[in-house]
Amino acid sequence: MPENGNRIDDRGPQRPALRVIDPSPGATANLPIHGTVQFDLQTRPSLAAWRENVRVNVYPQDPFVDQPVLRSMPVQELREGVVNDRFRIRDSRGIVAQPDTRGDYIFHPEQDEFDQINALYYATLALRMCENYAGRPLPWSFGAGQILIDPCVGTTVANAYYNETDRVLGFFTFKLNGEEIHASQSSDIVTHEVGHAILDGMRDLLNVSFSFGPEAFHEAFCDMVAILVALHDNGLIERVLADTENDLKTESFLSYLAEALGKHHNAKDPRTANVFYLRNALNNLLTEPFDLLPYLPKNRVTGLGREAHSFSRVYTGALYNILVAIYEQHKKQKWAPAVALGMARDIVGELLVRSVELGPVAESSFEDFAWAMIMADRIFMQGKYEKILSKEFRARRILTPKKIAAFEAKFAKPPDLMLPEFVNDTQSAEKFLEANRGALGLPDRVTFSAQGGYRDRYDNRFLTYRTVRPVKLDGAEFLKYAGQTVPLYGGITMMFDASGVLRNFTYRAVEDEDVKQARKQIADMLAAGHLAFSISESEQGLGMLQRTAIITLGTDRKPTTRVLTKIDPDYTPTKKKLTIPVLDQAFEIIRVSMQVMDQPKIKEYAQQWLKVMNPEKSRKKSPQ
Repeated sequence: MPENGNRIDDRGPQRPALRVIDPSPGATANLPIHGTVQFDLQTRPSLAAWRENVRVNVYPQDPFVDQPVLRSMPVQELREGVVNDRFRIRDSRGIVAQPDTRGDYIFHPEQDEFDQINALYYATLALRMCENYAGRPLPWSFGAGQILIDPCVGTTVANAYYNETDRVLGFFTFKLNGEEIHASQSSDIVTHEVGHAILDGMRDLLNVSFSFGPEAFHEAFCDMVAILVALHDNGLIERVLADTENDLKTESFLSYLAEALGKHHNAKDPRTANVFYLRNALNNLLTEPFDLLPYLPKNRVTGLGREAHSFSRVYTGALYNILVAIYEQHKKQKWAPAVALGMARDIVGELLVRSVELGPVAESSFEDFAWAMIMADRIFMQGKYEKILSKEFRARRILTPKKIAAFEAKFAKPPDLMLPEFVNDTQSAEKFLEANRGALGLPDRVTFSAQGGYRDRYDNRFLTYRTVRPVKLDGAEFLKYAGQTVPLYGGITMMFDASGVLRNFTYRAVEDEDVKQARKQIADMLAAGHLAFSISESEQGLGMLQRTAIITLGTDRKPTTRVLTKIDPDYTPTKKKLTIPVLDQAFEIIRVSMQVMDQPKIKEYAQQWLKVMNPEKSRKKSPQ
């Protein structure tokens, strides 16, 4: 019988029997009521009440590569005012993107609002991706819930930056060779800069180091974040597989980073004029001894130097090759190429984030994080990819059989320790470490301070500790900073599983080689203009400006976010006659948390930044 209850016989379909409703008082029937009055002019329905997502118009990767496409964001990630729980847009141009009548944020790339939406979309995607791999919310290093995004902080070619002090991600708009470049329109650049903020929140001492390894790892981590974010777009997965005929060892937009910017940067040098990317993850660069490398290579594309962006390409290349090898392994297991690539993406993403959580807290080298990634594979993935990891790290000379054997002997089998329940703050964490100093093989006279403690959604628990080694800068190569002291940090990382058993232990001291490399790096950065003297003005006295500068910090240690109009390596307050405390007192040279996509001259960047941040003060005090 048909579901509607109609009878069908040889006379054809028949109408159902007429239902009679009892008209007597009190009788009821379960019938629809038509013409019900609904009247409410006061309540304004929220978007979330009727839509889960809003549509946005964004570049899928880089303006040089493709046209904008429509994507969607959860409504809670793009609220009125272009804000969510973790990011807030603060556009120096004084505008705020408004949704259309449907609640969508669809703008043309020539509209200023496009920059805001593009930056927020990719910043949020990068953070949520890393949080998923870490299995927990990831904090910002400065403690607050939100970080600012300024999609047009200025018009200098400094490109983009992350500044921990001002809690801001800044992107520049500028003209090169007659073409206007919007850094905020490149997902590569946005996700790279957000990567600095994410890594700084996870391990903030990496970002204040003066030595060789941590800064280069910062750059490699962020380049890989950009690649992994691109692979979260199914359209880009399909496109890269089509362009390469499923062979990711072929150069493609996936391995190229910041094409639009790189095209113009490389045009300045005839040796690189035909190269249209800032960096390429598909490379054959090998680790070279520190002493044999120049600070800056003669050819920025094919050469290798000790400058962080240059040297980072060794580790980025290793991570990219690992991604390709895991993808190829899954293809051999009969997974479709698009599925295999998506699986490889998440494996490498989790290994990368977990290697940060298992690795050193501060002073470090590529080999430290390579070993941490091998341990992450053993702990979280049962060692499925160790052969791939070891093969690539050995091929890049990051690890050698001798180094692997040393790591195995020292850290592969941590002491038999359990994490007691009473460890729930810094004091109890330090007591726990002291009680087990002997079992952990820690030196007697080194003081450790608890740095952090947290757990992930799988109930794994992590403890970190730091130690400091002051390094005095002696020598004419340090110019006016000769005699000053910089801090280098060592420390401990401990990981306990859900049962409270110690599964990973890493102790990385500040070694003599770190001191040697830090001194050389500081001298070279001074000579290249990548470190400069700068101060800021406040009622309390001296403060600090940005990470790429050596800063003199007053003994009150109270930084501010206001900057002076003139930033100059040769600046002295007596010459400028400014009403600030005299600098002839005790100082500490520090490294301020500030990361840039490509190393600019600090003076050029800072002067332009000031004009945007404080135009009234700039007009009033700018030197003639």
